[in-house]
Amino acid sequence: DDDGEAVTITKKLEILNVNPTIGGMEFWANGAFLEKDIASGVWSINESTEVQLRITADDSTLDKDGLIINWKPSDRDSNWSISTDGPNSEVNLSWNTSGFHEITVKATDDNGATSQIILERVMVKNLAPVLKAMDDSYNISEDDAIQLIAEATDTDELTYCWDLDANTDGEDENGILYDDCDLPGAELEFSKGYSGSNLLTVNVWDDDGEWDYHSITINNV
Repeated sequence: DDDGEAVTITKKLEILNVNPTIGGMEFWANGAFLEKDIASGVWSINESTEVQLRITADDSTLDKDGLIINWKPSDRDSNWSISTDGPNSEVNLSWNTSGFHEITVKATDDNGATSQIILERVMVKNLAPVLKAMDDSYNISEDDAIQLIAEATDTDELTYCWDLDANTDGEDENGILYDDCDLPGAELEFSKGYSGSNLLTVNVWDDDGEWDYHSITINNV
């Protein structure tokens, strides 16, 4: 006061941390924003198509730049996780397994406090394998051998098999002459000791049962 007397009061002030918040997830592909299917409320994309997932989080001024955004792109793979630093997050990814996948994302500040978890779903559509171009026929001499190698475009695990007589239905008797599995594998070495023609077919299946085939005539001259 004006006589020089003073009183000091000490108070302990506790600063409480505020949990970060997080906005809505955005789904982009080929530079275009994708809307969810109105009926199902999920996104739909072909397998192996690269997409961009985007989201923005917020926090107090001092914590905002230190945020970590953690993505889990699929509930079917618990080991798949992607983290980015800062409040604005964009990750590029693709799914190689068809079916529904649940995507979750959350923000964590430097005190370990987390935002709510955002959950969305995506339907990944399978694409059938496609065999790369092969000739339709080959001429070989008697007792000579020809080596054929099939290759298909697909990200799934593929199963190849050759039907060595595509004019006859095999043991499965399913009415399809060219889908029998006489020799498994993508490579075939074929020879025949007498003249004439053989119709061979290579078949390829992905792990969803989708299928492609190509028939080749071998002429022994």
